[in-house]
Amino acid sequence: MASHISIVPLKKEHVAACADTFIKCFEQEAFFKNAFDLRSTNAKERMKKSIYSRLIMYLALKQPIFVALDQNNVVGFSMSSVNPAPLNIRVAPLESFKMVYNFLFVLRYVHFKKVYPLLKLGKKSKHIHEPYLFLEAIGVIPEYRGKGIAKSLINETISYCSSKTECKGTYLFTGDYLNRNIYSKYGFEVVEERENSIFKAFHMFNKV
Repeated sequence: MASHISIVPLKKEHVAACADTFIKCFEQEAFFKNAFDLRSTNAKERMKKSIYSRLIMYLALKQPIFVALDQNNVVGFSMSSVNPAPLNIRVAPLESFKMVYNFLFVLRYVHFKKVYPLLKLGKKSKHIHEPYLFLEAIGVIPEYRGKGIAKSLINETISYCSSKTECKGTYLFTGDYLNRNIYSKYGFEVVEERENSIFKAFHMFNKV
């Protein structure tokens, strides 16, 4: 990775740019594209607000989120959560309310006929047992891909998990054969595969 790129924990001043980066990275991703219709500008803005609220809540809960910075510009991120997690409404009631409120406006852009089958594919594998770290999302904007940034974000996430003595490992799922092969290079093993007419999900685990 280039020396001018740094990987740091998310701070509040990064949140808006991180939400924007999320949309850039995931609007064409298989699971996301089948679940949401983000073709309109308004849809993207609503989703961005929803992601913003989620990131703010995760900050309040001290969940591990890392961003890749190029001269203070967010060019990539990884978002994870420790499971079992604290009850959001008790630890961060205001942030939880805002997250739910903003997500309500996203519902009009949901492909409801596809969402339920997708959620079944994404349901946690029965082979995964708490406590673990769930790598929910990782992305790098297109013009910065191929520079080792995703590798650094993955390694930072795995390192965080390894620092928690009670954590059994890092868990993720992906619907992309290429991503499956990439994660395999970092010690992730496929523990379960699920498939329907829309999507194939690979549930993977990196044991500490």
